[in-house]
Amino acid sequence: MKMKHLFTLLLLCFSGILLQAQSFRESDSYTIKKTLTDKPFEYGPYVFQLYEVEDRTIALARFAVTEPELLESVRISTLEDVQLEGVAEAIRVEVEYLSCCSQVQVHYFLRTDDHKLITLPRLTNVYCEDTSQDLRYTFPGEPYGEEGLIIKGIHTYNETQEIIDVVPQLSIAWNDDRFEHTGIAYGFNDEE
Repeated sequence: MKMKHLFTLLLLCFSGILLQAQSFRESDSYTIKKTLTDKPFEYGPYVFQLYEVEDRTIALARFAVTEPELLESVRISTLEDVQLEGVAEAIRVEVEYLSCCSQVQVHYFLRTDDHKLITLPRLTNVYCEDTSQDLRYTFPGEPYGEEGLIIKGIHTYNETQEIIDVVPQLSIAWNDDRFEHTGIAYGFNDEE
């Protein structure tokens, strides 16, 4: 009988830990503006600019629209409890292109406590019928996250789209002075 109570207590504690972990949620705090640039750019003339909804005077980040004719949607989500020192939130921008399969370019930006952005390398996923895996960054505040690490890994999902496994491809030890504080992504900047 005592073993049953001990097991129940351990299960409740473990469930509490899992409930504390959060995941990205859709955000209406940011918006995207597609602009045409007259400057040479590796992927073409179109650029997305990320703005705060409340202040659209300064672009927080810029990145390429690689195939404007196939652009289907843009989704912005945030993770507020990133659990990395000096980081207020993580912003994920998913740009979806449709052809025979769906290709999604995933941009991650870390917003620091002093309101600067750190850009993580872009990830690309292709979703065809019955795709159950994708490449994502996992932060300490998320399920499968590890303290002090940003994990780039392959996430496997079940039929209800719950993560059932993460296979790490790269672990980045968080040391914010090793990252350049810039929202300018992939070679585009105003000085060119």
